[in-house]
Amino acid sequence: MAGIVAKVTDEELAALEHSDPAKYKRIVGNRKSAAASKARRDAAAEETAAALRTMRSENEQLLAKLAKAEAALKMRANGGGGGRRR
Repeated sequence: MAGIVAKVTDEELAALEHSDPAKYKRIVGNRKSAAASKARRDAAAEETAAALRTMRSENEQLLAKLAKAEAALKMRANGGGGGRRR
């Protein structure tokens, strides 16, 4: 296995197009693949961030609902239900 190869500049890449077409094609393909991978990673990160925002919002709503239910239960346990008794 070959060692790590230094980054090829755009100028060097342009020269490779004529001097070593196979290497040029491989480098261009790798760059396209890397760009696509970055786009997928960025999209996945945004999707995760959106899901997190949604879950935090739902959590806040559920916590408020729980607090309200606990308060109602506490009032009922203390005999202050305010409802009619028969």
